[in-house]
Amino acid sequence: CIYLKNIDLSKVTEIGKSAFGFCVSLEKVVLSKDLKELKEMTFYNCTLAVEDKHLDINLENVERFGLGVFYATKLPAKLELTSAEYIEERAFIEENGKHYLEEVVAPNLKTLEAQAFANCINLKKLYAPKLETIEYAAFASTAIEEFEISPAIKKISYDLFDGNQVFRAFYVKL
Repeated sequence: CIYLKNIDLSKVTEIGKSAFGFCVSLEKVVLSKDLKELKEMTFYNCTLAVEDKHLDINLENVERFGLGVFYATKLPAKLELTSAEYIEERAFIEENGKHYLEEVVAPNLKTLEAQAFANCINLKKLYAPKLETIEYAAFASTAIEEFEISPAIKKISYDLFDGNQVFRAFYVKL
């Protein structure tokens, strides 16, 4: 799908694995409000041919983000993941500075798997007050300076901020 620029999925309630992988010219995706899960590699390596633009997509109703769903895809500076509860391994991992991602708002997020935001070099803020589980290297090589953990936290894995040169504070909100 080299020339595909816009996709209207407003009536689609399920999308299969790797459905739009390597759609290198993709600029805009309209998702159904009933779509609750983006499966493994759904938008893997999209936007490669789009200069200085990010993928225009509304993710507010998605509850689960699959493995590598946006791997190496340019995303906007702020993601509103209002309904997100589970983000799988390498879901938003960046490759070669392709993301513009600076802030993630995920008020219902409970689980963040390994390397979920690894290499998102511009990511400075994550708001996730219900986070219970954070797996290996979830924020490796990001720009997060401070991280506030909610009292709901049950598991914190290792190397969360590996390669992060600016990280300076980790605290639990009581």
